[in-house]
Amino acid sequence: MHIKTLKLQNFRNYEDARFVLDPAVNLICGENGQGKTNLLEAAAACSTMRLFRTAQKKEGLRFGEDAAFICSEFEAQGRENTLELRLSRLRAMEIYKNGVRQKRQSDVQGLLKTVLFCPEDLMLVRAGAAARRRFLDTALCQLRPNYARYLEEYNRLHEHKTRILRDSEEKPSLLSMWEDFSLRMARIGAQIIRYRAYYCRRLLAAAAAVYSDIAPHEALSGVYRTVSSVSDPFASAQQLERELIDHVFRHKNAEIAAKSCLSGPHKDDLELLLDGRDREQPGGQSLISRTYYKQLESKAGGILGRRVTIRRKPNGSGSLALAYSSADDLERLMKTLCGEELFSEEE
Repeated sequence: MHIKTLKLQNFRNYEDARFVLDPAVNLICGENGQGKTNLLEAAAACSTMRLFRTAQKKEGLRFGEDAAFICSEFEAQGRENTLELRLSRLRAMEIYKNGVRQKRQSDVQGLLKTVLFCPEDLMLVRAGAAARRRFLDTALCQLRPNYARYLEEYNRLHEHKTRILRDSEEKPSLLSMWEDFSLRMARIGAQIIRYRAYYCRRLLAAAAAVYSDIAPHEALSGVYRTVSSVSDPFASAQQLERELIDHVFRHKNAEIAAKSCLSGPHKDDLELLLDGRDREQPGGQSLISRTYYKQLESKAGGILGRRVTIRRKPNGSGSLALAYSSADDLERLMKTLCGEELFSEEE
């Protein structure tokens, strides 16, 4: 599976450009602000049907333009495919597969599978639950086409039910639809929870193995958090549906009072732990800081030809210990000590 060509018109800073890509490795070089990330964003959009830096697709339009075009030719599942994304300032995005307009995004999500890494990914640890749900959804929509369909329907139901609750004070008759929407959301939500639970289990196992190489004296783990009434997220869809129905009906009055959907997988989270403790527990460094400092230790050690340990106070061991008061102070200190940049702008 690989992208053969990528054509962009009025997308971000590209007026009209066409790229022919090698099936092996492609190295993209350029000054800051020349469109390297924009090119990656366009390629990823052909897989996820979304722009990873914004929820508003119209923000992908070139300044002063009302429409944009992304077209990719790629090989997937043993077939040649052409996928076109037509962005508009006034209309919803249109998707064409091999010249045929698609009715739903979920029909083509995951046809082309991509993995995107960017600096913003580090904020998944520090950001709120919504960012981690978005991360899970993006991956699962590529891996499991049925998940994309469930998610699309659930989001549509959630939007309608929220509108019903918000307008119910002026139009109490709208609440007659509350039960129908709640039951349907419970059925679809049960499927979403099972998909997320299985994916999180595999993801956390892989992440723990990678993190052990970075910080062998710490253990990374995590817990998938969903609706409190769910006793086992790996249970059958029927059992999960019953537990979700029980929870939402017990909170009916609270939802009406809050004018908001209080129950369902739209509030799920993936909680990350270090040695069994929350990664942002008071008195300890965050997972982001620890990973960042381990990278600094490794690079500085390679430059100096000796082991470098970063501590807040000298530890009395044979290694070089550096004292610091902030991450910026630490990097300035190590640049002076090592005599060269530890991280380039591209990193």
